[in-house]
Amino acid sequence: MVGSTAIVGWVANDGTPTMKKYFLGGQSPNQVLPDEGNLQLVNLTSSVVAENSRIYLAFQLSIEMPSNRLIYSVGPTGMLPSTANYRLTEHQDKTSTSLNYNTG
Repeated sequence: MVGSTAIVGWVANDGTPTMKKYFLGGQSPNQVLPDEGNLQLVNLTSSVVAENSRIYLAFQLSIEMPSNRLIYSVGPTGMLPSTANYRLTEHQDKTSTSLNYNTG
C-alpha cells in the first residue's frame, strides 16, 4: 500500500459524514498525508451514508484507467480521524480484490 492513494470515509459521533483522500507515503501515521495523492475525486458525486452498522462510500474518480487492485480496510472502533490533523490509525481488518474491467 505504500506509495498509493486511499479514499477514506467515516461518520462522526454527531452524524457528520466525511470523505478524504490520503497519500500513503509510509507505514507510520506521520507518513499518511491527508488531502494528498494522485486520485482526483469528482466532488459533486461523492457521498458517505451510514445505515445501521454499515457505512457506504460513493465516489467518482476523474482518471483514464483506475488500478484493478483494490484493498478495503476497516479502522478500529471509536478511533475516528480528528479534525485537527485527520491522522489515521492502523486498520484492524482488510480484504483485497482484483477487477477485470474488460469482462465486468
